[in-house]
Amino acid sequence: MVDRAKIDRVYIDDTALDARSLLRARRILSARPGPIIDLHSWNHFNEWAGYANNLNLYMEVLPYLDRLWLGEGFPATEAPWDYWLVEMSGLPFGLMSEMLESPDPARGLVFGETGRLGWSGIPTGLESLGRVRHQGN
Repeated sequence: MVDRAKIDRVYIDDTALDARSLLRARRILSARPGPIIDLHSWNHFNEWAGYANNLNLYMEVLPYLDRLWLGEGFPATEAPWDYWLVEMSGLPFGLMSEMLESPDPARGLVFGETGRLGWSGIPTGLESLGRVRHQGN
């Protein structure tokens, strides 16, 4: 598919793949210029998912990813800043992240996150940050 359909990106919605599998996917996708592997995951810190921290859960595959989309089901609006760093930000691992629920542009700047296009608004340049935060005040 990489050769014939020119696929160069993979979107993973939670996974049981290990590091070896992601390494193989990375090598296959590298046949195309600029390959991207994107991982989305919901909040695993609950009774259904065993109270797991997402970044710990996926630690072994983080080196093979390009972007994270963590945030579905997270209490993003009322969460303290350190919660964002520990639960939702890929910044400590050199990964850009995208915010899903209730994006906050100021926190996004601090933690290397943008709003997900189509779900949480249109990503804009920094010059419009003031207008976005103060709109309606």
